[in-house]
Amino acid sequence: MVATRMVASGDDSSLRKLIHHTTRFHGMVAFPAFFLVFLLAEPSIDLWVGALIQDPITNIPRATLFAQILSFGFTAKAISHGWVRIFYGAGYVRDYAPILLLAGIANPIISVILFLIFPESIRFLCVACAYSFLFITATMVGVPRRIVPKLNLDLRDLYFPLLRPLVCSVICTPVLVIGCHYVQDWQLSKLILMATSYCVVYGIMSWQYTLEPSERNQIRRHVFTSLKALLFKKYKRRN
Repeated sequence: MVATRMVASGDDSSLRKLIHHTTRFHGMVAFPAFFLVFLLAEPSIDLWVGALIQDPITNIPRATLFAQILSFGFTAKAISHGWVRIFYGAGYVRDYAPILLLAGIANPIISVILFLIFPESIRFLCVACAYSFLFITATMVGVPRRIVPKLNLDLRDLYFPLLRPLVCSVICTPVLVIGCHYVQDWQLSKLILMATSYCVVYGIMSWQYTLEPSERNQIRRHVFTSLKALLFKKYKRRN
């Protein structure tokens, strides 16, 4: 509805701001989630189903690579979800729907073909590659190139807001890389500690370099107001 009003009124600057903030916040969640899945996939799978898998020495690395490849496609869908909702609200569903429909139809067809062509050892990896490639191409390239010119915007308006969340996520990855290098005997507590450490470091980086000053002030006011209301309720109960 918001995008509809902006397009109807010709308010390009407000629409650009909406896309900027939506993309930035989606990137703030999608990129750290991607690196967590990509770098912690092996210990997570080992702890989850390692004892149930036959020949874990061979199959766990395969399952890890499968999850890592799929994470690219999932990240693309997560980031583009905000764009699709805005484009839908702006009334361009008929323009981008064929691209998503084509990708959805092509995915199982190409996956079956690759599954039948390639040897058993890499069949499932080919399926994962097909999924990620199709949805990255469709959601991150095809849909934006089709819709952005109709909104009098530039592709940079979509991609540029992703830069800071991506850089912050990459800068924080040594926390995971070093942890994965030194931890040998993985346990659930160690996995949670590793993921939490990365999230804390990433949260500090994002607070300083991804959020705008006005947003940080708004969060401070909200936290202060919530704490004040909570303390007032406790004081009122005691009296």
